[in-house]
Amino acid sequence: MKASLLRSAEDRISGTRFSWRLAPIACALAIGSVGCTGSIDSKGGPGGNGATGSGGTTSTSSTSTGTTTTTTGMPPMGTDVNRVAMHRLNNREYDNTLRDLMGATANAAKTFIDDEKVLGFDTIADAFGMTPAQYEQYFEAADALVEQLFADPMRRAKVMTCVPTSGTDIACMSNVLSAFGLHAWRRPLTDADVTRLVKVSTDAIALGEDATGGVKQAVKSMLSSLPFLYRVEMDPNPSSVTPHPLSPYELASRLSYLVWSTMPDDTLLGLAKTGDLVTEASLSSQIDRLVADAQVSNFVTSFAGQWLGMRDLQGHQVEPTAFPDWNEPLRQAMIQEGLLYFQEFLSGGRNMKEFFTADVNFVNAPLAKLYGIPGVTADQPMKVTNTSDTRLGFMGLASFLSFSSFSYRTAPKRGSQTGRALTSASG
Repeated sequence: MKASLLRSAEDRISGTRFSWRLAPIACALAIGSVGCTGSIDSKGGPGGNGATGSGGTTSTSSTSTGTTTTTTGMPPMGTDVNRVAMHRLNNREYDNTLRDLMGATANAAKTFIDDEKVLGFDTIADAFGMTPAQYEQYFEAADALVEQLFADPMRRAKVMTCVPTSGTDIACMSNVLSAFGLHAWRRPLTDADVTRLVKVSTDAIALGEDATGGVKQAVKSMLSSLPFLYRVEMDPNPSSVTPHPLSPYELASRLSYLVWSTMPDDTLLGLAKTGDLVTEASLSSQIDRLVADAQVSNFVTSFAGQWLGMRDLQGHQVEPTAFPDWNEPLRQAMIQEGLLYFQEFLSGGRNMKEFFTADVNFVNAPLAKLYGIPGVTADQPMKVTNTSDTRLGFMGLASFLSFSSFSYRTAPKRGSQTGRALTSASG
């Protein structure tokens, strides 16, 4: 079931719209088989450069002074079902990427403007713009984080694969920027990319930086550039509506950001380099590997957290006079159970047909007490099967019953038995 779940999630986060969250998951979009074009909406791109809304394709290039965006014609959105907008990293993806790229532990995105949301999701590319205020946040974050990186000898050494002997050591600068750029831009840098970035370094040296400081300024430029801030899937023929396959590196990014909410690791980049990633066997193997990794928690908390309402429950208001037994530990236990329930279908081998009928719960002591399940005393959730009640499936979970109810009373229309399950604790 994991491939089906991931493909359905890909539908939801790549711009395809669906009406609601509790319809059975549909396998409608095969990962890696869609053609895509990049576009930035009318809010503008990095630095405030406006591009197209629904009717154009952008091509981009980085310079020492910023990013140049040009527009070419393409069929209006709606006629090209394979169109995928350029996807700006959301706040979670931004933080995770910087963590994996340069060991940044600060959660810079916590201070950023909130991600735009469409139908409850913060991963739909068409909803994301870039205002001057947002770009200023990215630029200032890049400046601060790179300064911290270069001030730490151990972290700096991971970027500086060699140390320029002088401001004219172009070969070393090129090697450093090419190696870093492969991970930062999620693709190999072209000769033109390297030439422009080296010029950023030499210009900084001309203004008083030493050779290492020149590289530092180029790294800042890379982390505030469009190829870092956006995931771009290029269309070789924007005027055509014929689907075309993703490139291996585009597929690597799509996989890693879908499942891990971060940049591709060395394994994905290696398979992209050889071209093996686009084969059915390799793609299937990599999906299994990514889902089996602990980082799949990013997919669960991001996609399932939004699709199944766990984020809604985080802010759900409960009137304490109506439900005096409600408390924060119980709320958190409900949220955790909802996410673990989803993961049971993602990687636990359970058939998706059982999503609304499975008689399984993940309970700790407070939640077990609410359900009337005896013998659970631990603070950490454990998987239990309880056939002594009438609750079944996702809509029998305390999380669903709570966030779909009122703050001051239950909602009996959800079912007589399931509605009564929470009357002693939640709304």
